[in-house]
Amino acid sequence: MPTDFTSRNALVLGATAGIGEGIAVQLASRGANVTIAGRNADAGASVIERMRAASPSEGASFEFLPLDASTLAGSHAFALGFADAHAGAPLHVLAMCQATASFGGRQETAEGLELKLVLHAYSRFLIARDLLPMLRLAKSDGGARVLSVLSGGVHRSFTDWDDADLLVSFSLRRAADAAGFYNDVALQHFADDEANASIGFLHAAPGFVASQWGHQTKAAFAIKLAQKLFAKSADTCAEILVGALADPRYATGFHPVSEHGRPAKTTPQHTAANVEAMQAHLQALYARTL
Repeated sequence: MPTDFTSRNALVLGATAGIGEGIAVQLASRGANVTIAGRNADAGASVIERMRAASPSEGASFEFLPLDASTLAGSHAFALGFADAHAGAPLHVLAMCQATASFGGRQETAEGLELKLVLHAYSRFLIARDLLPMLRLAKSDGGARVLSVLSGGVHRSFTDWDDADLLVSFSLRRAADAAGFYNDVALQHFADDEANASIGFLHAAPGFVASQWGHQTKAAFAIKLAQKLFAKSADTCAEILVGALADPRYATGFHPVSEHGRPAKTTPQHTAANVEAMQAHLQALYARTL
């Protein structure tokens, strides 16, 4: 994939603030046509203005689409609507950054699922699955990239398939490890499919970033202070991640990526058996919610 992304089509989820916004602006600055999706239309309009100002291409297109990724039904409808609106067009980049930073207990969505798992894992896999036909169309343009920004190379293994939705054993640590591990094995499943041989699947860790993460919690003051002292900016993080999207090392297959854009490691439980177990869990999950 060319480093300038000229005339390439990108979709960035969770792009109305933070890292997602930074990725959208970085892609625009390298010539891409960028669709951003999120819940805040006013913030989306501001991001579009930033993208227009950064773009070197007068003909580049930018749009905002509403997306509430907290439900699988809504995520599925969004992906199908996007594919229908852009029928026949290749999708070169799918970047997924939708997230929540609550520090409380288990939060159930309207579908009875844990919110963190939906935003950080399940909705991402569902949207990626639904958009695979568009991503495959990018083969003649150097292929496509799917980027999930969460905890590549940082999380621990989580293989408690009897409590995969954390109904019994929820904790913040288990939720973080589950979502991270699920990203690894779900993206590995996509990469193992020969039909996706022209697509690179990346699971990246952003590192410590100065964003709105945690600003609505009781620990907001401490988080803001730590971000001011030690964190890199969302735009700097985005520059690294977009650089990884153009890195030929990640052109095909599955790759965990460090906060520096370098190859990271999977956990010891990154096995074919757990890739299969993840797919069985997702199939059952989608069957009862869609």
